[in-house]
Amino acid sequence: MDQDEQRDLQAQMSTVYNDDPENFINRMDVEFYQLFIKLCKDMMTLKNG
Repeated sequence: MDQDEQRDLQAQMSTVYNDDPENFINRMDVEFYQLFIKLCKDMMTLKNG
């Protein structure tokens, strides 16, 4: 995941948090989500390559 993607993701996460404090996403969830996205991309790369 490059820096732009990470920035976008953090922006999305903070938007979710700011729009709806009830729907709180903690740091662990963010980190898990980033790992999950990376894993999906790796899988796609393996499948296509």
